[in-house]
Amino acid sequence: MDTLEFIRITDINAAAQATELGQEYTDWLVAAYAEEHDHEVPSHVVNHIPHHTEDGELILDDRGRLYLGVADGQPAAIGLLKPVTETLCEGKRLYVRPEFRGRGFGRQMLERLVSDAREIGYTQMRAEVSLLMREGIALYDSYENVDELDAFDGHEGEDWGTTQHQKFLTYDIPVPGNSFIRKS
Repeated sequence: MDTLEFIRITDINAAAQATELGQEYTDWLVAAYAEEHDHEVPSHVVNHIPHHTEDGELILDDRGRLYLGVADGQPAAIGLLKPVTETLCEGKRLYVRPEFRGRGFGRQMLERLVSDAREIGYTQMRAEVSLLMREGIALYDSYENVDELDAFDGHEGEDWGTTQHQKFLTYDIPVPGNSFIRKS
């Protein structure tokens, strides 16, 4: 398996490459909703990059994370960890560029976010995943300790108008020394 280099971004002024990937992800998702569901995402959310909004301080501080994943010297992936409460965080914008998929980078990013969440002191993580993200859903489904839940307050699908096309997940963060349990 190839290895992803993680660059933690703590300063919004150094976030250009992560922002580029975040916008690429958003553009792809907006186009996919239009094509597969004949749904136009409202224009006010099309340029919504979490680390450039009110969530930015939460994501860039000590209890949040923004990672740029680099492979072959190129920006390949992003992942965010957003604090929600003292014990709950949200994994967001887990995205791997198409040309870097199939190399285990999504799994590496997810496991890095979970490891950081554990170190920070979170005991539970949640995620909102578009049903269009088939590889992402397969990744989450490959672990035993991931459960579905009802849509949570403040999820982005409310703004996007896509709640019915999303899956909401929660998982307990493994205690130190343990990791996600993969299904056989």
